[in-house]
Amino acid sequence: MPLSKETIGRRILNARKRAHLTQAELSEKTGISEKYLSRIERGKQLPNIVIIARICEALCISADNMLLLNQGEVSNNSLHNEISDFSIGEQKQIVEIIKIIKKIKDQP
Repeated sequence: MPLSKETIGRRILNARKRAHLTQAELSEKTGISEKYLSRIERGKQLPNIVIIARICEALCISADNMLLLNQGEVSNNSLHNEISDFSIGEQKQIVEIIKIIKKIKDQP
């Protein structure tokens, strides 16, 4: 089942926000208009593969993360994206929490 334009738009919007970019900034980096980017992010317009590649490059994310259906796997890239908004100190705390969870999980 192919991804919907709404899903792709939401993924682009979320990635842009994680990168702390405005629509204007991402538009400038990709060479597409703000209006077109807005339509993509709202799921009103399906971008072609060239536009997706430009957006992914500008956001420093891989196209496979943008386009692959969620198969229940979590990649290192997606984990990084999830915690990148946190400060370094908070990221270290998250890693410590993960270590504690692993210890608990490994206990008999």
